[in-house]
Amino acid sequence: MVGGTIPDMVRISPDSPFVGRVREVSRLEQLLEQALVGSAAGVLVAGDAGVGKTRLTAELVRRAEERGVVAVVGHCVDLGAGGLPYLPFAEAFTDVARAGDVPDADDVARAASAAVRSVALERPVLYRVTGRVEQSPVDEAGERMPLYEAVLDALHAVTDGVAPMLLVLEDLHWADASTRDLLRFVLSRLSDERLLVVGTYRTDDLHRRHPLRPLLAELVRLPRVERVDVAPFDPDELRDYLRMLHGGQVPEAVVEDIRGRSEGNAYYAEELLAAADEAPDGGHRRVALPEQLADVLLARLERLPQGVQQVARVASVAGRRVQDGLLRAAVGMPILEVDEALREAVAHHVLVPDGSDRYVFRHALLQEAVYGDLLPGERVRLHATYARLLAEQGDGASAADLARHCMAALDLPGALAASVRAADEAVAVLAPAEALAHYEQALQLWSAVPAGSRPVGLDAVTLTLRAATAAGSSGELDRAVALAAEAVTLAAAGDPAVQAHARGRLAHHLYEDDRRSEALREIACVRELLEGSGPSPVRVWAAAIEARIATNRGHLAVTRSLVEPAVEEARTLGLAAAEADLLISLALNESEAGVVEGAAQRLSQATQRAQSAGDPGVALRAVYNLGINRIDSGDLAGARTTLEEGLAQAERAGMALTVYGIESLLMLLQALVLAGEWDVALATAARAGARAPKAQREWIASPLMPVHVARDPQRGLELTASLVPQAELQPWSSHTVLAPHADAQRLLGDYTGAVSTVRRTVEIKTETGDEWGLGQLVVLAVGLGALADAAAATAVREDEGELELLRAQGLEFVERARLVAVRGHPRLGTLGPEGRAWLARAEAEAARLDGVDEPEIWEQVVAEFDVVHRYEAARSRRYLAEALVARGDRAAAADHARRARETAVALHARPLREALDALARRTRLDLGGGPATSSVLTPREQEVMRLVAQGLTNRQIGRRLFISEKTASVHVSNVLAKLGATGRTEAVAIVHRRGLLADIGG
Repeated sequence: MVGGTIPDMVRISPDSPFVGRVREVSRLEQLLEQALVGSAAGVLVAGDAGVGKTRLTAELVRRAEERGVVAVVGHCVDLGAGGLPYLPFAEAFTDVARAGDVPDADDVARAASAAVRSVALERPVLYRVTGRVEQSPVDEAGERMPLYEAVLDALHAVTDGVAPMLLVLEDLHWADASTRDLLRFVLSRLSDERLLVVGTYRTDDLHRRHPLRPLLAELVRLPRVERVDVAPFDPDELRDYLRMLHGGQVPEAVVEDIRGRSEGNAYYAEELLAAADEAPDGGHRRVALPEQLADVLLARLERLPQGVQQVARVASVAGRRVQDGLLRAAVGMPILEVDEALREAVAHHVLVPDGSDRYVFRHALLQEAVYGDLLPGERVRLHATYARLLAEQGDGASAADLARHCMAALDLPGALAASVRAADEAVAVLAPAEALAHYEQALQLWSAVPAGSRPVGLDAVTLTLRAATAAGSSGELDRAVALAAEAVTLAAAGDPAVQAHARGRLAHHLYEDDRRSEALREIACVRELLEGSGPSPVRVWAAAIEARIATNRGHLAVTRSLVEPAVEEARTLGLAAAEADLLISLALNESEAGVVEGAAQRLSQATQRAQSAGDPGVALRAVYNLGINRIDSGDLAGARTTLEEGLAQAERAGMALTVYGIESLLMLLQALVLAGEWDVALATAARAGARAPKAQREWIASPLMPVHVARDPQRGLELTASLVPQAELQPWSSHTVLAPHADAQRLLGDYTGAVSTVRRTVEIKTETGDEWGLGQLVVLAVGLGALADAAAATAVREDEGELELLRAQGLEFVERARLVAVRGHPRLGTLGPEGRAWLARAEAEAARLDGVDEPEIWEQVVAEFDVVHRYEAARSRRYLAEALVARGDRAAAADHARRARETAVALHARPLREALDALARRTRLDLGGGPATSSVLTPREQEVMRLVAQGLTNRQIGRRLFISEKTASVHVSNVLAKLGATGRTEAVAIVHRRGLLADIGG
């Protein structure tokens, strides 16, 4: 509008009040304040296109910068299939690096930010190939972790060493799969950083099958992530908004027109107001614009000079953003004319400068509208121009962009070559999902491109197998199998070696998809096709897969017959990683056959072979299995050393959170818990859990449940209860949660609950194919202990019927324990030290339940646990001390009780310490501080305990003794404290054994 003020309305001065979003701004500022004091948060800003999400985050950035916060913004781009992996993070970290250049910045921030930018944009995080370095096709997961860890390091470097940080990621609905994965990783690890992460996305773009939908559902469940919905303006908010844009009052007729047509959408309203102001009458009448928003945008553009329109049309073909040099070359206008057109485009807010060398359409919808208005021939011509210009840039150009332009320009040979290159680039930056999209596009083009125009050195079989590998790496196992099967079909009439290679890859993908019978059939075909040929890597890796399958079936002779010739062939070919993988499989079968030390040596050898070959995946598999070997052998120190060293190497290789990485961590935690290194175990788990996804954090916590239960049964019960649902879905390891859960119930006097948990564990094992799983020994021993405790209390009430019922249940449990010990399948061939210890505990608890109090029984239990479980050895000494007191050997009893108490104190195992103190008081044992004095119960306390022994509640006790329920509760608490009992059941058992109720009649 000539001489008017409306054009200025689109520009909001930095000091203008932000109106219409009071609630949203207030919440974002609260989260920013929270981040400033060291409590990181994430927020997902959702709303329809144009509703005002970007303006909201821009205001947040402005306010954050006023507070000295490092505020950076990254944008997702709609590039169709494939896209540019990690683009918004790369863009944001470019600005992080700039922030690190200020004088007071920490050098770490600069280095970390530059490293991330380099990794994300320039260099792949893969094993560098200098010559021929083999990579295992069996273990291909987890290679993106170095990039992910570098991102976290950069964030920590800024928030710890420079300033609080605001990271804004715009337009997540266009995010590629790798960006979505990295966003999940960052948000799931928010902790005490001075960091606020804000992501925006269009709700109206999220169709039912949009890939962002499941991620959003997952993210909003994270404890530090919330969603803020940006709704359309209501009438009053819209009026204020238009007034702010215009710089003064807007005629009411214009307001009402915009309100009715925009429905409160901020962007629609802004564009409609701009169009209205440009109307000859100042927009007092309804502007004669088409119904669609694209028409509104085009109407504005058409009022600009022809040069501006031409620049906008050419820029729209590049996408939302375009490089200055590329745009100038594509426009083909004289330099001065392009300068003038760009200046006008920026002045009229068609384009906005984006950095030093790029322009961006002010709104994505504007670019879409302009692009959609191009004539078909004009669009093809411009795409061809961009394709030519990008091709001239060579490797410096984005292959994904080049492929898109070639496709749109109907240049199928160019699109094929660019798609293949784009896929290879995606593989290099660890973006398998994008690689798959590009490979599949190349496969669609392959038959349409003449043979002479296809990429040199590439054939359909190789291309299809690359796509299968990308599918497998991105977790699409069914798709990987389908593509590999297609490669087999394509290779059917070709060279036998090519056929064998295709079938070998198919066998690998079938194995990964747990279709092992089919994998074995393909391996048989591989052998047949390579019969009579020389040494072959395909045959070696096929044998490695077959050996893994044979290992799971437990036939040592079969495994050895497979492994030994394959190892020789691997050595001939210099395939050290394949040799290591074969040795691992052989070692596992040797372990099951009882060749324990020989298997350990072989696993150590395999570890060294894999490490020398630069294959951390195979090395980690060896470390994991060697750790199991050492734990099951009772060598806890050796297990700890092996696993700690292996995990450190996995960390450096970015594989700490892969399957074998997590499993190795669980083995390390188990070794630390068994050795009594509880605080080390807790610290180790805390460090790992801070970076792991929620599902993995739950399993990382499971080996620590016995520690929590032993220190605080009530807290342990709460923790284990939260994991029980997950444990029931993992039957093979369910006992790691359910055993401590039952133990907590036992310590709290809930023997019925403990027995129920034991029965549920057996039921889960039986129903899911783990009927004789040796983990049941732990649960059954705990259940027998609960029954023995209950029997001690029942004996006081002289309820023979109840006692017989308890003993019947105990007989059922101990007989099952004996069967499990016989029919189970120990990993080292015979029942190991820990298994023998738990079986001995089950037998000892069963004897206690039957009233047998022989010290020799508990001496065996202590001897077994002394080797493999520090806490359970001390716990067993308590019962040994009681049996020795009953026999009259007080000196030996005091020695065992004293040693047990020292362990309890060292481990902060409060219930065990209190039980030993109670034992010392009632039996007057000297535990090193002089004879324990007896805490004699008062007559009223004796009366209360007699009624407790009869099973009365505090209310019933109060009524019987004519005291209040609260007073009865106080008396019970006092008795528990005097006796050192953790619950009513244990207190009854103590007073019964000590004879404190003998003087009370009836």
